[in-house]
Amino acid sequence: TTTTTTAAPDNGNETPNENPDQNENGGNQTPDNNNTQNPTETPTNPTYTIKIVDQDGNPVQGAIVQFCVGTLCDPQLRYPSNAEGIITITHKAENADYQISVLSAPNLTIDATDVNDVNAQKHTFDENHSMIITLTYPEAAE
Repeated sequence: TTTTTTAAPDNGNETPNENPDQNENGGNQTPDNNNTQNPTETPTNPTYTIKIVDQDGNPVQGAIVQFCVGTLCDPQLRYPSNAEGIITITHKAENADYQISVLSAPNLTIDATDVNDVNAQKHTFDENHSMIITLTYPEAAE
């Protein structure tokens, strides 16, 4: 059996199709995926912002905070404040009671076991996932 293939003569005027996903009429050959019945949306992980300041409103660099979920405080979720006193945390999206505990700050002793240590209290985020924590430093001895 002999098969004969006839091709149109090449006159040099034809431009090869440079997009392999496009058919001769300019349409895409990629299947249309817009007919998905139950699209799954990935939840956006919210960003939490904490600002650490002293009693005069100055930013505190190097304060270490603990990110807590309810009463669970994971030691791997500890973060330092930058030069502006800011800590930004992006955490998985879940409906939980997130709180922050200040563990340490430069020139300040924080005692988490002392119920009267205002710096050791847990702080709760506002509805915008942010908070300002004002640290209370002892008066300098004169």
